[in-house]
Amino acid sequence: MATTNGTIKKVTAKGFGFIVAADGTEYFFHQSACVGVSFDELHAGQAVTFEFHRSWASSSMCGRIVLY
Repeated sequence: MATTNGTIKKVTAKGFGFIVAADGTEYFFHQSACVGVSFDELHAGQAVTFEFHRSWASSSMCGRIVLY
């Protein structure tokens, strides 16, 4: 699967967050998608690499989130 670069937009206390890609597309992610980093270490503004997995409800869901 192809990877995309983005920036963490928001991380919630409920175990999910949102990433914004360079083209402005917003992606939802769950804490289980974090690879090599703890969800608790993520914060808004961090640069990440991720994979698009599927559209879910009104959001696009991503996985394999890695800091870069």
